[in-house]
Amino acid sequence: MATPETVAARILLRIGPYSPGRTASKITCPVLVQIMSEDAITPAAVCQKVARNIPDATVHIHKGGHFDPYVQPLFPTIVEEQLAFLKRVVPVQ
Repeated sequence: MATPETVAARILLRIGPYSPGRTASKITCPVLVQIMSEDAITPAAVCQKVARNIPDATVHIHKGGHFDPYVQPLFPTIVEEQLAFLKRVVPVQ
């Protein structure tokens, strides 16, 4: 049984060549991209470059690191943006 700190080694076969930027321009649905300006795991410059290639992208940039959207004080803002995006692109009739 795996603990939270471990993953199966086979993930390395997929994660190495994984690059969402290669297909970003082919996305046909609206996309919300929330970027953290000081993210060391997913650098903001890379995210912005990919987001520019998504035809219908809504981009929000926030100050902070990779995990900051999941905790206070940023969490409510992140969720608010997500809900506003969903209300706009998936309107309820």
